[in-house]
Amino acid sequence: MSLCDVRSKSRIYNIHLKMLDRCNNPSNEYYKNYGGRGISVCKEWTDDRKSFFEWALNNGYTEVLTLERINNDKEYSPSNCTWKTRSEQMMNTRRIKSNNTSGHRGVSKCKQTGKFASYVNVNNKRVFHKRFDTLIEAAVARDSYIINNGLGHTLTIPHSERIKYASASVA
Repeated sequence: MSLCDVRSKSRIYNIHLKMLDRCNNPSNEYYKNYGGRGISVCKEWTDDRKSFFEWALNNGYTEVLTLERINNDKEYSPSNCTWKTRSEQMMNTRRIKSNNTSGHRGVSKCKQTGKFASYVNVNNKRVFHKRFDTLIEAAVARDSYIINNGLGHTLTIPHSERIKYASASVA
């Protein structure tokens, strides 16, 4: 695909249009999850559609991939976006399953022991599983495993909170 192939009916054109709409249009049904929580599109991609198309074509865009923000709390920009399959992208979602009782992704409370289990799955295989006395210890351990192993999973605790808990556990 070349830039000449990018037309208003093309998939890549619609990806750009929908990205802008969910970040800038309060009437968009998804605005609350994007623009409504401060997610924006970088000036380069907002002002110049061609720069988005060039970035996409030079960074692995294909008709089967979806645009993903690497950090779900940051803007759409060349440094924070990549192309992923739908199944890869589902690992990087803010949603927590409805049966989650701890309120933290990848953490559950064991009814028998009262301890908190922390776990990470990669390709439907459990790669990390440990038990902790407190919910916060379990959540921090899970996030640390994800960060230390360079996994693309959504973190449980915001960065500022993680620093606070990490420094408190050292003291």
